Amino acid sequence: MSDERETEGVDGSTRLLAGEMGVRPTNSDPEGDGAEEKLVTEDGKLNSNRETSEVKFISADSQNGDAKIDIENVKHTFAGMGKDELMKFANDPFWIRMRWFLFIFFWVLWIAMLVGAVAIIILAPKCAGPAPLKWWEESPLYEVNVRTFVDGEKEDGIGDLVGLKSKLDYIKGLGVKGIVLSSVLQSSHKLEDGYVENFAEVDPLVGTVHDFTNLTAAMKEEGMHLILDFIPNHTSKKHPWFVASEKKESPFTDYYVWTQKEPNNWVSLYGESAWAYSEIRKEYYLHQFKPDQPDLNFRNREVINEFKKIMKLWLERGVSGFQMSNVEFLVEDKDFGEDFVNPHTVVTLGQYDFLQHSKTANLPETYDVLRELRESMLNVSSDSVLAVSSNVTRYGGLHEFTAVNLNHTIYGWMRATEGYRTFWELGNAYRSRVASRFSPEVVDGLNAVVMLLPGTPITLYGDELGMSDSDGEPRALAPMAWRNSTAAGFSANESISALSLNFQEKNVETEESSEDSHLGIYRTLSKKARTSRSIMYGKFESTVYNDTVYAYTRLKSGNPGYLVVFNPSDYETTANLKESLKSMSDDLTLVVKSPHVEDRKYQASSLYLPAKSMGVFTFVPQQE
Repeated sequence: MSDERETEGVDGSTRLLAGEMGVRPTNSDPEGDGAEEKLVTEDGKLNSNRETSEVKFISADSQNGDAKIDIENVKHTFAGMGKDELMKFANDPFWIRMRWFLFIFFWVLWIAMLVGAVAIIILAPKCAGPAPLKWWEESPLYEVNVRTFVDGEKEDGIGDLVGLKSKLDYIKGLGVKGIVLSSVLQSSHKLEDGYVENFAEVDPLVGTVHDFTNLTAAMKEEGMHLILDFIPNHTSKKHPWFVASEKKESPFTDYYVWTQKEPNNWVSLYGESAWAYSEIRKEYYLHQFKPDQPDLNFRNREVINEFKKIMKLWLERGVSGFQMSNVEFLVEDKDFGEDFVNPHTVVTLGQYDFLQHSKTANLPETYDVLRELRESMLNVSSDSVLAVSSNVTRYGGLHEFTAVNLNHTIYGWMRATEGYRTFWELGNAYRSRVASRFSPEVVDGLNAVVMLLPGTPITLYGDELGMSDSDGEPRALAPMAWRNSTAAGFSANESISALSLNFQEKNVETEESSEDSHLGIYRTLSKKARTSRSIMYGKFESTVYNDTVYAYTRLKSGNPGYLVVFNPSDYETTANLKESLKSMSDDLTLVVKSPHVEDRKYQASSLYLPAKSMGVFTFVPQQE
């Protein structure tokens, strides 16, 4: 090898800079003189302005003098551009424009991303929440018989619209937003409905149309609504429609159900023939109730149109809806076919339940009539409600009062009304009050069960007090017990109706100040428990423990669960509900209870309940 010089490497090895070894930089000098390939700096270190290679000698083998040569590329350090070069680029118009372009582009892009994110949040489909409840779904409805609620200015022993208006504060204090008002239509009977003589007028016994509109206006100011109850199935014989129909005057000839001869075995609810003879028309007319209550013919289009006009009139007068009673009887078999014997009957021939009534009740056309009337109402007021209080499905009510039967009855009604709002009604004018029909001790338990079920409870006036029947007729329509005084505080004079048998103890004045009274418990249920989201929207699950305790839960995700327990039996019991109800945690927090239930620590796994007692609790649902 020629032109070789040794230099000491920093690692102590001997290095040889390649000159003509055939190891050349990648960018060789075209002239081949190698002048620019090897430079020596002032400190004696070898440098190059071109890429060079290092040759490293590794110890020679002492045996044969061989040496191993390792060639490495030299690593360069980039020193960067100087200030002048930087300023040259910084002031170059092209790079100035580029910087501004990138700056603007960055902020435009950032703002676009921000706007897009906001738009996604606002416009993107959200998880469907529960539909807002209507006013008649939120609170219980309070059913008032105006003739027996409170006597107003006239003090004649008969309740009236002015008296009802004076008690709106009490009703609102129950947590009630809607009143179901008994028929105020002009009638030929002082107390009972179903004897209407004029569907467009207020009965003079209870007031005037002016009194009625004053009442609805005052209720709207309080955020309350009025549902008017009436019976569309029949009228009084004194109604102008029937008078004209008996004479075959057009267009009223077929407003009622007529036949030339008594055609079949149909019976009225009172066990007599459902047909009565008219000496004027010389034909028979149908009456499924009493002979002076003839049935209207809802197969006649003109009759349906009449009720559309009637409902429109009262909606314009301020009502928010209607409750129709006895609607299962609206339509009958057009061929007047013979009714069949009820195979499950336990009564004898001549009694109403001896027959099936498949020809006179709950015919499919009944639902068509109700649907048409409902659609007509919505054309006038989209927020109106049409409720039916009668047994449209003929499911049946609670007879033998046990936890098992209670559970069976509730589930039966929920199945029967699936797809519709269920209205839960413990009492009405046509049957005994809860305190008399069952027991005063179960009033709180039944009020709790009904108040917190899915659906809308309807409370007959006075049932929040535990009022009992009177010894007169109708037994349930005793005057409202306001205090222990003359006529139970209903009137300054004697009432025309017999008083409740327990008005001395069960009245508003006596119960007003006690949270443990029937009234106090009712208010807690209505104003505290029922307003929770779990009750408004929650799922429902029920169980019966040991055939003695009825219990159910209401669960809404993200909210405390509610547990309602009721022991209607005559025996105390300790129930383990944790295992039979899903998501049930052991620790319970009391909301309200029967007065005779002890104050103690409550646990779902060992919940002690005395006979005829109830309790409502909250709990933290467990994750399934």
